[in-house]
Amino acid sequence: MALEKLLPEDGKIVVIPMDDGMLDGPVGGLVDMPGKVKQIVEGGADAILGFLGVYKQCKDHLKKTKFVLNVTASTKYSMNPQEKVQLYDVSQAVDLGINGIAVHVNVGSVHLHDQLQILGRVAADCTKYKIPLLAIAYPRGEMMREDGLVEGTIYAARMAAEAGADIVKTKYTGSVETFRQVIEGCPVPVIMAGGPKIPEDQILANIENCMTIGRNSFHHENTTEFVRKVYGIVHNKQ
Repeated sequence: MALEKLLPEDGKIVVIPMDDGMLDGPVGGLVDMPGKVKQIVEGGADAILGFLGVYKQCKDHLKKTKFVLNVTASTKYSMNPQEKVQLYDVSQAVDLGINGIAVHVNVGSVHLHDQLQILGRVAADCTKYKIPLLAIAYPRGEMMREDGLVEGTIYAARMAAEAGADIVKTKYTGSVETFRQVIEGCPVPVIMAGGPKIPEDQILANIENCMTIGRNSFHHENTTEFVRKVYGIVHNKQ
């Protein structure tokens, strides 16, 4: 299976997204990317998610972990930040030896069908090249109501799996019970997104078996130690 190339043997994974610089620019912990990636790798992260620039700038530090290339993007200066465009082809990632591909889809966006086409096209290419596909599927956009976030998350995860994703990253729904519905309704592994910057004790108390923690990692005053704690909890090392 392609997913075996990304997941550790225990089937659990800690992914640190480092792709916020495309959307927000050089803020906080994203100013010195090589330095921050070095700290994350030293903390034991299983994989880092980012754009091609991160891979090229930090390649020496990435030898000790896996890298997932996000092939879709938007910026805060676009007319609609919820709209995603495709930047790279899967074949280019394969040539570089990258370990996985990521595609972002916003289920509530008015551009959902365009994003779904990208997801399907990339899923087919990932299947062809036997490289794992991580879908970032969020209940986000102009068409998403606040009272529909749980249902939207359940649908987003299932939609991504149906389109061909090997693993899905999505938002936490607010409770263990409702997030369990997301997992039960999705035939592929689900990764819980870390969410906005919050106190460390709240994060560590709510960690699941598979986590992506971006802002709470790269904006942390001691990134290496924080990632090490997350890794220990997820992999039952502490």
